[in-house]
Amino acid sequence: MPSLLSGFEYDIFISYRHKDNKGDHWVTEFVNALKAELEGTFKEDISIYFDFNPHDGLLETHNVDKSLEGKLKCLIFIPIISQTYCDPKSFAWQHEFCAFNRMAKEDQFGRDIRLSNGNVASRILPVKIHDLDAEDKATLEHELGGVLRAIEFIYKEPGVNRPLKPGDNKVDNQNKTDYRNQVNKIANAIKEVITALKYPTVRMAAASEELKSFRSDHPNASSRKNKAIIFSFLILLLAVISFLLYKRYSSPTFDAQPKTIAVIPFVNLSADQGDEYFAEGVCNEILTQLSRISSLHVISRTSMLQFKDSKKTMKEIGETIGADVLLEGSVQKSGNKVHISVQLVNAKNDTQLWAETYDKEFKDIFSIQSDVATSIATQLRTNLTSSEKARIAKKPTTNMEAYNLYLKGSFEIQKVSPEGLELGLDMMNRAIKLDPDFALPYIGIAYYYGLATDFFMAPNVAMPQLKIAAQTALSKDSTLADAYAWYSNYELWYAWNWEQGKNLSIKAIELEPNKYLAHFFLSWYYSAQGNLEEAIKESTRMVELEPMNPEEGSFHALMYYYARQYDEALKQLDKLSSFDPNYPFAHFVRGQCYIQQRKFEEAIDEQKKAHEIFAAPWSHARLAYAYACAGKKQQAIAILDSLKRQSASQYVASDVVASVYVALGDKDHAFEYLGKALSERAGWMLWIKVDPIWDPIRKDVRFSAVVKQMGL
Repeated sequence: MPSLLSGFEYDIFISYRHKDNKGDHWVTEFVNALKAELEGTFKEDISIYFDFNPHDGLLETHNVDKSLEGKLKCLIFIPIISQTYCDPKSFAWQHEFCAFNRMAKEDQFGRDIRLSNGNVASRILPVKIHDLDAEDKATLEHELGGVLRAIEFIYKEPGVNRPLKPGDNKVDNQNKTDYRNQVNKIANAIKEVITALKYPTVRMAAASEELKSFRSDHPNASSRKNKAIIFSFLILLLAVISFLLYKRYSSPTFDAQPKTIAVIPFVNLSADQGDEYFAEGVCNEILTQLSRISSLHVISRTSMLQFKDSKKTMKEIGETIGADVLLEGSVQKSGNKVHISVQLVNAKNDTQLWAETYDKEFKDIFSIQSDVATSIATQLRTNLTSSEKARIAKKPTTNMEAYNLYLKGSFEIQKVSPEGLELGLDMMNRAIKLDPDFALPYIGIAYYYGLATDFFMAPNVAMPQLKIAAQTALSKDSTLADAYAWYSNYELWYAWNWEQGKNLSIKAIELEPNKYLAHFFLSWYYSAQGNLEEAIKESTRMVELEPMNPEEGSFHALMYYYARQYDEALKQLDKLSSFDPNYPFAHFVRGQCYIQQRKFEEAIDEQKKAHEIFAAPWSHARLAYAYACAGKKQQAIAILDSLKRQSASQYVASDVVASVYVALGDKDHAFEYLGKALSERAGWMLWIKVDPIWDPIRKDVRFSAVVKQMGL
């Protein structure tokens, strides 16, 4: 039976590994089910090429490519993607999948076609019957030149990865898919594609026929009246055609309300897995560009990391994080050449809104990133201000080697490991040597010192370096929101210049409303001042931008802890456990809440968990504080003695030591160490006005003097 379209041999070609059809004959059963479904979907008969015999009887003496060429001349190609399909040496991969991909790109339709609703679909319609290894997924996406989009027939239980069968109950299946429904999805997808291929100009043709009919009915339309009628009709006709074309080729519209967008970590398709930094860097820079658009709500990077290589659908990811649209993509780097594919997906119904592929040189990376951001703004009907356009279009450097070092340095620093931090700092400094006017590496240096003071570096060593880096970045580019945010961190955490810190955070938010870090630091300002209502508002906004980030979620809970709303703080922490039950800072905040609720054994357990992961002097001191509050003075004093010995070789913040003495009832030693903390500018002194740990000494005149010295 020939294809519905002349010049094609079949409508559908089914490609599979024959080993996947042994035993229960899954592929044969699927093909039969699809045929039955297509009969109820199409008025016409649909022809399917399905090779029952290995290699279709081809022998070693036959020309395989030429023998299959006619059969591959089809409208739609359906590969059955299994654990064994992605084998570059296999018959199905070489002579069917790759061969069709090449042929379809060169025929009269092309591989990717525009549907009647304006979306774009591929004539390769993968059916996935197993979860794939990362290597196989990368192989597929490399050949496709973009992210794999497949209709899944996978049955999942813990430790189970097999094809979905007709008798499987979707209630038992973790994927919650039903065999019959999945077959129906494929039939509907086939119908969409074939309809688009059969009637690419149906509306234009109808309009043309109407015009011909009008002319034949008015052969003597030479009078002024008839000319006017014809002219009016033509105007109306053009308006109708324009509207229909707009409806056909424009993406589904969104209303004028702010849209929430999230960027899924890009897939690295480079042959060298060491180029992972480049894929992540491109993704992060596009995210930064989008964050500059005030009419968008942009979910920040950290919350999206859990969706890297995720098996969830776009709709499921959107529902999880509260996003309207999702951007996904892949990056391939080879020498000075880059191949980047991106697509924008409506998370509400999992339909594609826009897609683009870029094959350019590395030096064009800035124009690619800018184009993606502006194209998304156009698709989502958002208004770009002139200043936003200018900042999105601005090139941060002309030295591509410096930019590459910056991307590598950012990748290392974000690992938040001692080795990664040091390697990242070195790369930032090397980038600056290549281009002293390049502002972004100074942001990386500020980030480094902001992390270093949390773990291993005294504030009076780290924080002045952070300030210099932030100020230098601003001297190179005064529009960098990150520079204002980190400068704010210095003023609040170390200098205690409260109003200056507040104003810097507000400036960062003005430049990038989606800069969660600025809302983070602004919540610090309000909480330090004792304005917990505003602090919670800012931390709430921070969590909206970073909904899946356990650090930001823990700090949001901390604001409730300072407000003495311990039950609410614990409620916020419970939300985090669903995606990171072992985050150490969450254990710390939970432990502090339990102490105030006098649940001392639970508090000790939580502080132990926090210290096991942090292994930092301050976390050890918080465990000692929990022991002291529980009346276990011997254990608390043992930790204090250990911290004093440790201080000879490593920075130990004096304020956390002071808090242990408060719990032990030793006020004199508590104020001795609070005096040291003042001279150190210890970071946690920021919250001395609101932290419940200081309540036992809050009415002491010496405490009032400390607060006054801090300008609070």
